[in-house]
Amino acid sequence: MSKSTGPNAADTDGYLRSQSTTNFATARDATDATGADAPGLFSTQAVFVNKGSNRAGDDEWQIYRSYMAFDTSQVSASFNVYVATLKLTNLSGSVANGDIIIVKSNKPDLSTDIATADWDDIPGISAGNTMDGNVTDYSSVIASGSYPTTTGGTVSISLNAAAVADIKSGDVLKLAIINYNYDYKNIDFGTTSEANGMYFTDHTTPSYRPLLTLRWGFGHKVLGVSHGNIAKIAGIQDEKVKKVFSKDSS
Repeated sequence: MSKSTGPNAADTDGYLRSQSTTNFATARDATDATGADAPGLFSTQAVFVNKGSNRAGDDEWQIYRSYMAFDTSQVSASFNVYVATLKLTNLSGSVANGDIIIVKSNKPDLSTDIATADWDDIPGISAGNTMDGNVTDYSSVIASGSYPTTTGGTVSISLNAAAVADIKSGDVLKLAIINYNYDYKNIDFGTTSEANGMYFTDHTTPSYRPLLTLRWGFGHKVLGVSHGNIAKIAGIQDEKVKKVFSKDSS
C-alpha cells in the first residue's frame, strides 16, 4: 500500500538577516542575526547576499537565510519513503536569483518562531569554514536558472537520503535554505548581489505556502510484488487476495 502527505511548513517559518559594517566574516559568522522576519509572509530577499549601505552611508555586508519546519510525525521509521520534495513559490524582485542549497537545521520547531539566536543553529557550521562537507546537505545545489523568475512560479526540490532518514527517524524536519556560492562556501561576495524570493506559511494564499510532499509504502515488497504494482492490490476484495499470491499462499 502507498500513501502520501503534503504538510505545509509550520507557521514558525521565516528568514533571518545578518548585517555588518565591518566585513563579510562578521556578518556570516555571527552567533545571532541582527533581525528576524518571523513568522514570515513573503520576501523578494528570503535568501540574500549583498553589499549595500546603511543609513549612515557605510558599506554593509548583508546575508539572509530562510528556515522552515515540517510535521513528519505520520511517517514511521519502517516506511519506504520513495518521494520527498519541497515546493517553494517565488516572489520576484529586482535582484537576480542565486544558486541555493537546503541544509539541516536545529530550528525552528512547530510551535516557536525562528529567532535571531537561531542564526548559526545549523549542525556542523563553524566560523571561518565552508559548510561543504561540514553541515548535512538535504539537497543538491539548485542552480539559479532552475529557480523561477516570475511571481507565483514554483520549484520542486528533491530532498536526498539524509533528509529522508531524518524524516523517518524524527517527528519534525527542520531545514535552512542558504545561498550556495557565497554563504555556504564562505566566500566574500564583494559587489555581487543575489536574491531568491519566496512565500511563507502565513501568507493568505494556500498554494503559495512551502509544501513538503512525501510518498511512502509500508515496506519494500508485498510477497515479491514490484513497488509500482503494490497500489493495484489495495482495491482487491479480501477473499480474492489469495489469487494474487502463489499457490503456496492459498
